Amino acid sequence: MIYESPYLMKAKDYIAEQLKDRVGAHDLNHVLRVYNWCIKIGEELNAQLEVLGLAALMHDIIRPEGFESNHATESGVEADRYLRSIGYSDEKIESVVATIKAHHGLKPLDLTLEAGILWDADKLEAVGAVAIARTFWSRGALGLSIEDGLKTIETRWSKIKDMMHTEIARKEAEKRHNFMVRFIQEMRREIDNPKLQPQSFHPK
Repeated sequence: MIYESPYLMKAKDYIAEQLKDRVGAHDLNHVLRVYNWCIKIGEELNAQLEVLGLAALMHDIIRPEGFESNHATESGVEADRYLRSIGYSDEKIESVVATIKAHHGLKPLDLTLEAGILWDADKLEAVGAVAIARTFWSRGALGLSIEDGLKTIETRWSKIKDMMHTEIARKEAEKRHNFMVRFIQEMRREIDNPKLQPQSFHPK
């Protein structure tokens, strides 16, 4: 079975060690959620699960929180280095690195099956309850406001559901999107309604 792949097991241990102290929106839990969705979708679509799983585990290995960086390329370089160090084949390393490099940014075209699945699994993290938590955490870490977090969700994450490559991810994104819409509506009701705003405090 693919879960017994020695390369996947080594990579899981490596990622767990490398990310054990990372906090934020791109922590170890994020990576494992993306990995689990990749395997779920990959099994349904007969993808190369070992290549896909390794790419999922390594996709954010280089990811400074709160800083703009070409992290997909940098993570690909680190994946190349690590996989060579454990004796993985050159041909498969090339596939893993290409999959990692394609996962970031707006919806790319002409992706391999594995790259499309990783893109979808990663972007599912930008829709729904987890996306809301991650957005407010990352915006707060940068000293930004609740309003900034809401605008990010409304203007950026609201488009994700229509950008998925796979039907499995599209259906999941639709469910998450509907929850996110309800959340935004309630947040707007609470913070935009003058009757619900805190009264000014004027000490006597």
